[in-house]
Amino acid sequence: KQWYQRRVRDLSVVRDRIRDEHGLECKAYKFRVNYLETVSDEMEYLYSCDLGELRLTISPSQSGKEITVRGVSDRVREVVEPAIVSSLTIGPLIGFQLTHCQIVASFSLHPPTHSKFPSKEDKKQLTTMVKSGIKSLFSEHMSLITLCEPFAEVAIEGPQQHCSAIIADFSLRSSGCEHRVSFSEGGDWFTLTGEAPLSKLSDLGSSVRQISRGSAAVLRVEMVRYGSMEPGDARQVVQMFKDGVI
Repeated sequence: KQWYQRRVRDLSVVRDRIRDEHGLECKAYKFRVNYLETVSDEMEYLYSCDLGELRLTISPSQSGKEITVRGVSDRVREVVEPAIVSSLTIGPLIGFQLTHCQIVASFSLHPPTHSKFPSKEDKKQLTTMVKSGIKSLFSEHMSLITLCEPFAEVAIEGPQQHCSAIIADFSLRSSGCEHRVSFSEGGDWFTLTGEAPLSKLSDLGSSVRQISRGSAAVLRVEMVRYGSMEPGDARQVVQMFKDGVI
């Protein structure tokens, strides 16, 4: 508690200096895990409007977002690609960005009625077409939207006699991720490294100290990737957001 209060005071001093020396106001927020949204399976939707038809397909991928636009000219692609990106910035589940997915947008537009297509009004209609199509796609397949969470690489070091108990504690947090254990030359000291969801590491340091009576310590917690959450954990987090708990 004393350490926490000291850190809060330190941050307050830094915030005041930034305000006084640079004229910038800073806000401090309570720490929370930065979840992302993703899809658990392929989803498809055909959207029709006055401009024509838009077939949308979103499927899972290993990382990031891959956007493919088909059936339109380069001038139209310059309009619809930013609209797709914008539509995925706020996910349909709890408002986090959509990631780890492939998006294919296949257009079948009616022949333009004028030579200046896409005009300013056409661009507005195309943007509305994309955003309405993606919104309808998500509404149709909401059950396939889930969460991604950050995973961190952890390193723990301590005396050999506490190794088994610390491994057991870490295994409960790691969601099935593999871990590695190495020993010093004399075998009296161990180092455990492995990955675990960041959301399950908030009390890791105090747990390690309690198990080892202060002789072991967490050396490193470094975020390395995002990964899909277990369905039960994802549902619990979504409900907590809806209830305003986090």
